[in-house]
Amino acid sequence: MAKFFKKLVDNAGGKKVSILDMLALGIGDFGYSIVSCTVATYIVSFGTMALPGVGTGLKLIDFSVLMAIAVGIAVVCDAISDPIMGYISDNFHSKKFGKRHLFMLIGLIGMMGTALAVWYVPYQNMGAIGTFVWFAVFLILIRTFNTMYYTPAGALSVEISNDYNERTTIQAVRSVFYIIGMLLPVVLMGSFQNRYAGTYEIGYLGSKFINPFTLQPIEHFKRIEEYAACHNAELVAFAQTDPSAYWDSVNNTFNSACVTDYLTSIGLEFRKGQMIAAGYQVFAIVGTAICIVCTAFIMGITNKYIAVMRKREEEEAERSGKTITEEKRKITREECKRELVAEGVENPKKREINKRLRVNREKAGQITMGAVFRNFFDTFKVKEMRIISIGYVVAMMSATLIINLGFNVFTFTFDLTNTQMYVLMGALLLCTIASQLVWGKLAKKKSKEFSMFTGLIISFVGCVLLFVEFLLRKQINTLLAGDLAVLGVVLLAPPLMIAGFGTGVLYSMPLALVGDVVVIQKALTGEDKTGTYAGVMTFCYKAGQGIVTTVSTSLLSAIGFVSGAATQTEKASSGIGWILCVGVIVFVGVGILIFSRLKLDKKKIEETLARQNNTVSAPSEE
Repeated sequence: MAKFFKKLVDNAGGKKVSILDMLALGIGDFGYSIVSCTVATYIVSFGTMALPGVGTGLKLIDFSVLMAIAVGIAVVCDAISDPIMGYISDNFHSKKFGKRHLFMLIGLIGMMGTALAVWYVPYQNMGAIGTFVWFAVFLILIRTFNTMYYTPAGALSVEISNDYNERTTIQAVRSVFYIIGMLLPVVLMGSFQNRYAGTYEIGYLGSKFINPFTLQPIEHFKRIEEYAACHNAELVAFAQTDPSAYWDSVNNTFNSACVTDYLTSIGLEFRKGQMIAAGYQVFAIVGTAICIVCTAFIMGITNKYIAVMRKREEEEAERSGKTITEEKRKITREECKRELVAEGVENPKKREINKRLRVNREKAGQITMGAVFRNFFDTFKVKEMRIISIGYVVAMMSATLIINLGFNVFTFTFDLTNTQMYVLMGALLLCTIASQLVWGKLAKKKSKEFSMFTGLIISFVGCVLLFVEFLLRKQINTLLAGDLAVLGVVLLAPPLMIAGFGTGVLYSMPLALVGDVVVIQKALTGEDKTGTYAGVMTFCYKAGQGIVTTVSTSLLSAIGFVSGAATQTEKASSGIGWILCVGVIVFVGVGILIFSRLKLDKKKIEETLARQNNTVSAPSEE
């Protein structure tokens, strides 16, 4: 037992990052992920399926379009917060909180509060426009707090190690916990939702505020066919006008159209669990509780790095003749005017004074909006960073599309039950987790860019196979509706698992690659822009996520998808599948082309890191 704990906290005399430190970073990401990914994964299905009656009164536009606009507004605002947070984190100096920890703490606390508000939207009392405003405001806030945590945390995870392979291991550990945080909502949400599946009064859902802890269906049936069996005589009378339209000769039962029409005629409606807001709300409370524990753990374990990184920074500043101070001297316009006059400029113009003020403030390390955005866009002048960031944003769109529309596709295109749907999504994410060990070993044996390229190729194969199964959806749905339902699920699983295995590379390699670019640029320029580069990657991840969510949600309306409806037309059901399958193939394919151009000198990076190890103090376990 003693040996186990020694190994857990051992940092080889300050020469490496201990397992416990890596786990702390991972657990912090787990808490962050379970909250943020629940919103990212379910917000579209929540807004378009679980708010019955929210679009009542809208004549020229469907509420799904308003949802897309709300997400789009949040993305635009998020584009501003990412470069700001990266720059601030790099230039923030505090003996008590360091450069990263204060923002990480504020981000996690703020994210938990705003995420709860997203799920508890009082849509029954606000109408469509009020609900739209609510979503827009809180999606902006949650994305801002996401940035406040994830950008500094990403920078911290890169800068605490000066070993090429250890940096990859740290990102792999973070990725595993992050994906587990994604996995839990997918695996467990169904059990929360199933509690509320059943038959409801249509007016009740649309007019009263729902308390998720007391809401119960009027009559609970696991499958619509059970309702048909219990009300056979009533349904026979109801369907006598056109029996062929209501009878399923294959299964010898009344089909769902009959039951749906009958329920509607008597003021009732059968809704699956994912079509009720209550399940999402209860899960949000559980996720928040988990995140609180994770926040305490990462802050407690990694707190020692505040002093460690401070010492490293002071040593580097001393070698370069600089000093680190918390208080920045205020530079005034009058001072800048005197400088210009002393340099021979008579009667300096306001424009000249403002330019000098900006230059002097930036030289002094003070934060200005101009410096923030110049610093951000300067990262794209670096070829390797440009390839990584653009390739990452495009490739990640495929993963986002699967998560955003996957539930709609499994609900309406393939007509899966809640259990079947969550089994498939769980299998996809489990393969994503399992792949992390492979990508880490491949990066160590070959290189990180080789590992990245290989993963995307495998993901592309899985996406193509998924498209083939979409074309065969009628045959698969026949299996799912009969005694061979298990076979239908088995057929759907392999493409998703292959795609998930390949897509797993996107959760660990890009930031590890960025760490290598930071090393190269620091050696060339002497500037440490770890936070800025991490901010660029946070921006790219959320930009791709936001773009896909906005566009795909807008397309739902174009294909005839009706928000909040328990059933969809054939055109809408197949249209969702086309958007998903074609989209993932295109995004992964373009990502492969972009990353094929990435070339980094592994040997040179290892040599540079080795020199830094010899000149900068390593962390010590206190």
